Amino acid sequence: MRIIQDAEVRSLIDMVTAISVMERAFAMHARGDLHAPPRFHVENDRARLVFTAGTVGGDDGCMGFRVYPALGVNTPEGQQFVAIYGSDGVLEGIVLGDTLGQMRTGAIGGVALKHMTRPDVRVLAVIGTGRQAETQLEAAVQVRPFEEIRVYSRDAEKRKAFARRMSQQLRRDIVVADEVERCVRGAHVVICATNSRTPVFDPTMLRPDVHIHTIGPKWVGAHEIPRETVQAATLLVTDSIAQMTSYPEPHISTITTTPVIELGGLLSTQPCSKPDRRGISVFFSVGLAGTEMLLAREILRRAESDATECNEPKR
Repeated sequence: MRIIQDAEVRSLIDMVTAISVMERAFAMHARGDLHAPPRFHVENDRARLVFTAGTVGGDDGCMGFRVYPALGVNTPEGQQFVAIYGSDGVLEGIVLGDTLGQMRTGAIGGVALKHMTRPDVRVLAVIGTGRQAETQLEAAVQVRPFEEIRVYSRDAEKRKAFARRMSQQLRRDIVVADEVERCVRGAHVVICATNSRTPVFDPTMLRPDVHIHTIGPKWVGAHEIPRETVQAATLLVTDSIAQMTSYPEPHISTITTTPVIELGGLLSTQPCSKPDRRGISVFFSVGLAGTEMLLAREILRRAESDATECNEPKR
């Protein structure tokens, strides 16, 4: 049994690999090979823990779970972990810390962007400057050759720092927008990674063929993207309908008659039938359970492979 520390994750796996693992996960989910129930929680009068679990059958199958303190709980970072068991129920390893979850969410966004946007999209707008925004941007540039990247958040210093940090990491120029309209106007793709419970842009700012990716609040009574945008969309996709419909509050997609389809189903129909790319498309990121487990297993296998190579006698 191996324990991977948070600081080791980035040295064992990169975003390109994480996106590939997520694509396989969605294909497995569409086939029914990945069982991914909605997340659940336990709590007492002081704290709340959230669990996501998944299982894959077969000789090379696995099962596992991720546990983390709920948002709003006053705990230090790094208080989450993913545990992986083999198909025989033997514990294979544990991956500690927040990095795995952040990479997994970013990689899911990359898969959605790859399969929901045209190859010729060129302008990307990012609203939000937290760690989720970082990994979403990191994944986005791996799947589409954006020529212009803009970022906006309400805090001027945070958006400047974000642009400096991500420009160095990605070796790309990032434009800092001092107003949300300058960020969104004309963008082919808009990633919203905020905790705002009210819309962060006006729908009149959008292109008629824009792709929207929403990670933050997305319920009827609290949503970071406008109701009008959801109602105007011709394609609505989520990574997990089971999770989307399990929230105690109605999901914002309930305000429109356009059906929501799952990302795994979208992947399984391509390239035979492609979705309508002419109108607005929206991806609701809710977190398909079991994806953390599969990414953690890939990390554990790479760690094992590295250890084996180090232990081999030199010739």
